[in-house]
Amino acid sequence: MAATGKRKKRSWAAKFFLALNFLFAALLLICYATPYISPARYWLFAFFGLAYPVLLAVNLLFILGWTVAWRKYVWISLAIVFFGINHILSYVQFHLSRPDPAPERAVKVLSFNVHNLYGTTAPRKKDNRVFPGVLEFLGRQKPDILAIQELDIARSDSGHIFSNISSVIQSGHLFYNNYY
Repeated sequence: MAATGKRKKRSWAAKFFLALNFLFAALLLICYATPYISPARYWLFAFFGLAYPVLLAVNLLFILGWTVAWRKYVWISLAIVFFGINHILSYVQFHLSRPDPAPERAVKVLSFNVHNLYGTTAPRKKDNRVFPGVLEFLGRQKPDILAIQELDIARSDSGHIFSNISSVIQSGHLFYNNYY
């Protein structure tokens, strides 16, 4: 009599975990579909896309759990995970070879937020150590096109700033517009 009670408990637990496995497998399938569903029309599905890493981890735990328990239910999550292998590879990328060097005629574009040359720490006071660091960074990068954000060109020393930047990146062409 004790054996049948134990078997019923075990079968109830197995049914519960099986139902959970089906639920999380279905949610993972929804995650795979989110790139093809417009969030403007069905906004709720976008949240499933955000939960993708967690749902993938839960399904991997189910695979591990069913494997340890020697259950045939391992195929539920395993099939769903392999179904979305391309989705997984877009999140976790493996580069086994070195990247090709940039072509000789490549254009290097750099976008840089200089925070008005105040630095990023509080309080927001002018820090004279920031500009030489910016110049050093730009000199190392040598961009062909440089886009600078948060630089007030109405400052009294803006001519000095632009001439220094132009000489460091070795460009005589400047275009700027102040949107303040």
